[in-house]
Amino acid sequence: MKYQIVKGLTGSSVKYTCDGCQTDLRSPLADAGKKDTCPTCRAELIVPGAKELERRKRLQARKEQAKAEAKERKQREREEQKQLAIAAEQEKRRQDEVRLMQEIEAANAMKQNLRQALDDVSFNLVDHDWSSGAPWVYECVEMGTLSFAWNEELSRIINRKAQEGWEYFRSESLVASRPAGCLGALFGGGPAFFNVVVLVFRRPAVIAKVERHYGVT
Repeated sequence: MKYQIVKGLTGSSVKYTCDGCQTDLRSPLADAGKKDTCPTCRAELIVPGAKELERRKRLQARKEQAKAEAKERKQREREEQKQLAIAAEQEKRRQDEVRLMQEIEAANAMKQNLRQALDDVSFNLVDHDWSSGAPWVYECVEMGTLSFAWNEELSRIINRKAQEGWEYFRSESLVASRPAGCLGALFGGGPAFFNVVVLVFRRPAVIAKVERHYGVT
C-alpha cells in the first residue's frame, strides 16, 4: 500500500488509498499500525506508517533522554559548584583562624618582649643624663568647652590617659581665635577669641622610646 506522511497544524498524519475502493483516506500518524475501516466500502485495513511512527518514537525518546541527561548534568555541576564554594569558604575560614592565631601569638610575643624590656628600664630623674635628651615626653589634650559637668569630663580624660601610661602634669588656659564667618566678614567683623583649657600629660622618655620600638603608640 502506498502512503505519504504529511505535517499539519495538529501534527503529522498518514495519507493512503483503500485497496478495495481506491478511496483516499487520512489518519493521524499516532494510529499507524492500528486497525481501521474504510468509510466507503467498510473494508478493514491497517493504517500504514508504523515504521515512521516507531522511528519518531525512538527519536523523541532520545531527545527526552538527552534533555534529562543535560538537566542532570547541570544539576550535578551546580552541586559541584556549591560544594566547591563551601570548601573555599571553609578554607578561607581556616586560613583566617590560622592568621588570627598567628597575630595573637605575635601580639603576645610583643607584649612579653615589651614587658621584659620595660622591666629592664630604670628611670631616675636625679641621675638622668641630660645629654641624651629631655627626661620626659609630653602630650596635650584639649578639654573643649567647659560645662556644668566639667569635673566628670576632667576625670574621664585623666583616667583614660592614666590607663595609657600617662601621668597628669598640669593644665593650661590658652587664648585661641576663630576667623569670622562669611556673614561676619561681610560686615567687617574680626576674629572671635575664646579660652581653651589644655591638659598636659607626661611620661618618662626612656619608656616612650621602648614602646615606640615595639610599635606601641
